[in-house]
Amino acid sequence: MPPTLKILNTHMNTKPNIFVVYLAGTFGNFVANLFYGAHIDIKGDVDQRNAHASKKDAFTFDAFKKHNSTLSKQDIESFDNQKTDVGIHTLPFYHWLDFDFAKYFSNHKKIIIVPDEAQIPIVAKRLYEVFLKHPNDLNSQGIKEIVLKNLNLPDKSYPEYFLDEICIKETIKNLKNDYRNWKRYKTNGNDLIIPFSKIKDIDFLENCVYEVVNEMDIRYSGFPLYSAKNFLHKNQEYFVDTSTKIN
Repeated sequence: MPPTLKILNTHMNTKPNIFVVYLAGTFGNFVANLFYGAHIDIKGDVDQRNAHASKKDAFTFDAFKKHNSTLSKQDIESFDNQKTDVGIHTLPFYHWLDFDFAKYFSNHKKIIIVPDEAQIPIVAKRLYEVFLKHPNDLNSQGIKEIVLKNLNLPDKSYPEYFLDEICIKETIKNLKNDYRNWKRYKTNGNDLIIPFSKIKDIDFLENCVYEVVNEMDIRYSGFPLYSAKNFLHKNQEYFVDTSTKIN
């Protein structure tokens, strides 16, 4: 009998790839920024309390910028052409948890940021105030017009605080829908869980980062301590426990 031929996956990427999967609003871009090293300047785009403007696009495949959960053949083929030594990807929806990263990436880590369900309202408030409220790369006008239209509210002026409150309520509803994906997910050995309540713990975050880079054999220039503290200081009002202040 002729020898059995092994069909190899020609699109298996062997470089280190980090996937930060998170409920939108739980500091996913901030955590991803920590892996860029000592000299990263963590800064926002529409609001300096988010970390979107410091994200380095070169480290992320276009496929993971689309926010959908399925990839095309062209997306998968692009994994062969990673130009950076490490990939750093932010995926702000829990439906990504069930994506088979191991099928395409032999050296990967999935960092999952998880709030308690009771913490979703404060997460929604932050998501709305630091991103969704403003014109941004997802929506040129912010979300108020969308919410008013979806709720069938009459076309007239409303107090600003009222509009904010109904938008936050809609954001809570949307986040709770996505949270169901986390509740039915089963973790595995490639997962590192970061509780939302630990985001302000600098020592915890630093230990997590070094654990990942050491395990994946990533060359790392050092933890951006000053930049991280400065960013967290701007976000103190969104921490669940505000008894300890960021200095």
